[in-house]
Amino acid sequence: MILSCLPVSYFPAMLRGEMSVEGFAAEARALGLQAIDLSILLLEGRGPRGLSALRRAVESEGLFVNMVTCYPDYTHPEGAERERQAEQARAAIDASAAVGARLVRLTAGQAHAGLPREQGIQRTVQGLLEAAAYAEVRGLRPVFENHARPGVWERFDFCYPTDLFLAVVRATEGSGLGVNFDTANTLAYGDDPLPVLRSVRHRLACIHAAETRARGRFEPVVLGTGEVPFRAIFRYLRESGYNGPVSIEEAGGRGPEGLRIAVELVRRLWNEEDLHE
Repeated sequence: MILSCLPVSYFPAMLRGEMSVEGFAAEARALGLQAIDLSILLLEGRGPRGLSALRRAVESEGLFVNMVTCYPDYTHPEGAERERQAEQARAAIDASAAVGARLVRLTAGQAHAGLPREQGIQRTVQGLLEAAAYAEVRGLRPVFENHARPGVWERFDFCYPTDLFLAVVRATEGSGLGVNFDTANTLAYGDDPLPVLRSVRHRLACIHAAETRARGRFEPVVLGTGEVPFRAIFRYLRESGYNGPVSIEEAGGRGPEGLRIAVELVRRLWNEEDLHE
């Protein structure tokens, strides 16, 4: 297992300039992680030299960038805005390649009012496939997530409902688009995560180890303090032969303490000889 972390709890301080990506990389190394994940927001405005310098700084800690998460809104009602979103996604892919990322996370877009199901699926699939082809040429594996809502959006993801997420996965079968499975978002929507994970296992490129307080409730908390069935999920992943990255999406709001707790929990549960409840 490659253990990484997307430090959502740190984003406000990082965006205010009170904490650097380089500082987080040093903390990740001290915790024994092999990689870090970054939001595209943390790469904006750096330019080619700045991105190259960031890559060198991360690699100097003995780490690499596992994934960059970006947030294209392919379902926007206005065609001009959808094209702008596609351009931003291509720029995000270029930035991800410049920092040496292995994966780039793509989204469907927001659940805009009045958006018909089939039209939303069609727009999502078109946007994802175009971005995926662009990413692959640049040496990145594109991934699609059972996503909920980032802080930069007003609405939940169009594909937050499990049936829509699975419909898009089926519609992109045979493409190079992988899946980043978030352990919390399906449960937060109200569905069991394990059957959904099983159905996308053949496309699985990364796991976001994330937590939510309760079923049907999108409320990120420190890993191990909510309702995500990590033992069952990890048992299935191990038994199915998964050995790819597990990225802790640390969004519990408790800073270094929350990150330490999450790292220790994931490492302990993954390495348990008996993962039965």
